[in-house]
Amino acid sequence: MPSNTVTREWVLCSAAGLALFIACLAFPALSPVILMICPFPQALLTYGRGVRAGTLSVLCVSSALFAAFLAVPSVIYVLSIGSVGILLGAAARKFNGADALLAGIICSLCCKLAATYFLYRATGFNLLSPDPAGVEQTLLALFESRMATLPGIDASALREDISSRVRYILLLIPFNMILFSSLEVFLSYTLSSRVHAARGGEAFFKLPPFGKWSFPKNILATLMVALVCGYVSQRNPDAYLLAQVSANLGTLAWTLFAVQGLAVAYYFMEARGFPKAVRVAIILLTPITQYLGSLFSIVGIIDMGFDLRKRARRKQP
Repeated sequence: MPSNTVTREWVLCSAAGLALFIACLAFPALSPVILMICPFPQALLTYGRGVRAGTLSVLCVSSALFAAFLAVPSVIYVLSIGSVGILLGAAARKFNGADALLAGIICSLCCKLAATYFLYRATGFNLLSPDPAGVEQTLLALFESRMATLPGIDASALREDISSRVRYILLLIPFNMILFSSLEVFLSYTLSSRVHAARGGEAFFKLPPFGKWSFPKNILATLMVALVCGYVSQRNPDAYLLAQVSANLGTLAWTLFAVQGLAVAYYFMEARGFPKAVRVAIILLTPITQYLGSLFSIVGIIDMGFDLRKRARRKQP
């Protein structure tokens, strides 16, 4: 028989998982943020009490969702959230730090693909390859009423701008899925690890200080592949798959370069005594400031070739 402590932990994690998923349904505007932390209760439970406890919790939550909302939300929860939580907890029991993070991202992506396939079979909507014309028509319908009230707006130019932006965003769906899974795993691990430590355990998710982060040099090869695919797709406008590969690999590579460049900047700012608030502010501003993102991407590429931090340590007395 399970102890009262185990039962109470199981009930609390199950209730937290159910509450987070219902919050996603109740507050659509906040759902992207809430979804990133939805797996953490089951990850915490699985890490502390094992895969069986995590699985029973997921089944309990999915049963409650089936009773309230029928099959589709229940299955989506199991495939895209509950399974992720179980796999994250299991990975944390076997791996540490960056290895656990990488294993978690792979598990999260596999679960997202399974949920996408189920959604396609259930509704006919392909999340990985939606119809651009349908998305454009929906956005144009939303903007048409506002365009009539704004003088001096060129409707044809606006339609062309919306069309180009929609097609570019749809090209980057795979990258956005990778980015979402990375943030989901990082936040879920961080929360579950801190909660576990607050309850008297040991924090099980620890990464090196941000100023020491570094990625493998073969990311440069990823950028070269993206450039070659982009060149071929420009010469063959019908090669949509090559254009998608180029856009996603290129964006992924430049993002990793920017993160490494930020780590380099963070290292030097910390060494020179910059306040932590300033360092954090620069990190938060970089994703929304194009010039900062480009600058740190270039710094990241230079660091991969010359290891700026290692050179600076050599010069220290």
